[in-house]
Amino acid sequence: MMKGNQIYEPSRFMTIREAIGQLKEVESRRQENVCPMSARAFGVARIGAQTQTILSGTLEELACAEFGPPLHSLIICARTLHEVESEFFEMFHCQSEKTSA
Repeated sequence: MMKGNQIYEPSRFMTIREAIGQLKEVESRRQENVCPMSARAFGVARIGAQTQTILSGTLEELACAEFGPPLHSLIICARTLHEVESEFFEMFHCQSEKTSA
């Protein structure tokens, strides 16, 4: 909000796809290889609800995944994962969802 200008916009929720797009844009401008599209991440939506979604994959894979309505969260993993974290990552990998269907 600008000083003295009280304009209230309706609530908007960022999707995982939008978040990844913004990260991609910043990375392409800065060229620092901080968050490459090959980085592993989790995308979660509506945690705790009947319709919750949990998927893992690279940022590039998650950008193509469908998470449904908000609320969405994007969790970017460290470069190296503990073996338990790796198992969890594989369990929710978005590619394995396609092959099992």
